[in-house]
Amino acid sequence: MCNREAPGVAQLARQYQDRLAVVGISGRDDQGPMVDFEKKYDLPFPNGADLDLKVWKKFRVRGQPAWVFITPAGRATLLYRPDDATVRRQFAALAAANPKK
Repeated sequence: MCNREAPGVAQLARQYQDRLAVVGISGRDDQGPMVDFEKKYDLPFPNGADLDLKVWKKFRVRGQPAWVFITPAGRATLLYRPDDATVRRQFAALAAANPKK
């Protein structure tokens, strides 16, 4: 996720917090800038650093921004540089498939 996307993602995470778990994984960055980014946008979900790119490799991420949406059944969908409307649709579709907690 980048500076342009962060406010919208934070809003979606709050909107669907009773149905979806959101986790941020930063790659190719050290923890300092990641923590600053998290604070700057008041991200309401945990973030981790994938310094050795194991998570990126597992989901075949080529660069940022990329999104991996994982269903409760474990099916993963990678979206590389999706537009905002696509991200909103993915959040809504997963939320619709999951009852409120």
